[in-house]
Amino acid sequence: MLARYRLGSLIALLWALAAATCVSYGLYTVSSHTQRFFGTVALAWTVPFVVLGVLRFLQLVRRHTQAESPTDAMLRDWPFLLNAALWGLSTALVIYGS
Repeated sequence: MLARYRLGSLIALLWALAAATCVSYGLYTVSSHTQRFFGTVALAWTVPFVVLGVLRFLQLVRRHTQAESPTDAMLRDWPFLLNAALWGLSTALVIYGS
């Protein structure tokens, strides 16, 4: 089924969805509802971790590895895991530390 799609089209769609994900998270962090709910405007400081995570994911998907799936590659990639841990820590500090 996937053979019907052109690789260039799939790559363009992947990049567009990655950009939409980053923009959506960024808009979520600065929305008035989110700021009222968490009681802080500092959640926006976690956006760079999301952008780096999405970019690292794109790099892992494009790189030809021995992993069976992108999820497998992410779970074995220490830079991705470190970024995810730092995102979680920074988010917890912003939410519970203020």
